[in-house]
Amino acid sequence: MSAETKVYNDEDFIKLVLEYRYVRESDIEKCREFQAQMSVPLPIGEILRQKKYLTKDEYNVIITLLKYKTAPIEKLKRKAKKKKEEDTFNIIEKNTSEEGEESYFLEEDSPPFLTIIEGNDKGKVYPLVKDEITIGRVRGADIRLDDCYVSRIHCKIIYNIETENWDIIDMMSSHGVYVNGERIPKKRGIKEGDQIQLGDTILKVSM
Repeated sequence: MSAETKVYNDEDFIKLVLEYRYVRESDIEKCREFQAQMSVPLPIGEILRQKKYLTKDEYNVIITLLKYKTAPIEKLKRKAKKKKEEDTFNIIEKNTSEEGEESYFLEEDSPPFLTIIEGNDKGKVYPLVKDEITIGRVRGADIRLDDCYVSRIHCKIIYNIETENWDIIDMMSSHGVYVNGERIPKKRGIKEGDQIQLGDTILKVSM
């Protein structure tokens, strides 16, 4: 049984996959129809992946987000108090939904994240779930940005085995890549707290 089957319901998965624009609502409906015909229904995420509406990398992003996205902070505090480990949970980002519900991402045992803090996609969080991440405007980019000043494939973020850190590479973008306000020549390392600007979009690095 998959992690999604154990932990996540279809509605949580669908909400995120649509929010991140990985699929269309019509794709969801087709998969729901297929799911309804199954004697033992698979989770909607598995069906989307099997039908190739969702790539493996996109699927992993959603699963990772669901894994590390927490309940409201009050529930976390009760859990921490019960364990007498008040400082166990190191909050790295807080998001507030349109309904006013707050959700948090935890640093402990989680992969590095990029959080969009300015731009049309503000509030979205992307875990770095593989060693090379493409960022751009085109569908198929690992991180797809809604920004007319962002190139189709604007840059890459790669894990550097030698330094055991992450690097960002400008893929000959039209408007350049800026880290902490400075345009990079081609490639540079990134660290905790760095802010990456691509067009009108700013992403914050959480390691």
